[in-house]
Formats: sequence, structure tokens, C-alpha cells
Amino acid sequence: AFSAYKYMIQNLKNAQFLRLDIERGYHILQVLVEEQLIQVHWSLQPTTLKNEGYFSCYTRNGEPIQDDDISIGATPVYIFILKAESKQVNCL
Repeated sequence: AFSAYKYMIQNLKNAQFLRLDIERGYHILQVLVEEQLIQVHWSLQPTTLKNEGYFSCYTRNGEPIQDDDISIGATPVYIFILKAESKQVNCL
């Protein structure tokens, strides 16, 4: 639990809240940290997200996720949107 807390503080310190989207139990918290768009995804029901290559993903502990299909569940997944594509990001 401490490593998850440490990773959260490390990445969300000084974050500017942009929005929180909730649809059918799927949550997306979107923040901006020094011009870096970060989304935190979690879901009440297990689901997957297709890695389309314009973001990098990390577990709640900061371990890289490099799968083509990213498992989203009750534990948060951190998604860092790559700068070149950030204007094309749509939440839900």
C-alpha cells in the first residue's frame, strides 16, 4: 500500500484537476501536471482498454504496462498522454 501511495503522491503532486468522468462504474480522473496530461482509470467491473500507442500506462505502483489490452479494475491505472496527441484525447 505504501508504494501505491508513494507513486500517487509522486505523480499527482501539484496537479491541476481538469475533470472526473464516471459512466456505468468506470472512472477517469484527468489532471494536468506541468503540461503533462495524466489520466487515472479504475472501474467497479473488470474491463479492458485498447492501448492505441498515444499513451504510456503504469500500475498503481509505477510498473510499466506494455500489453496491447490494458486490464482496468478496482486498482488505479495511470495513463500518461503523449504530448503530440494530447489534443485528441476524449474521455468516455
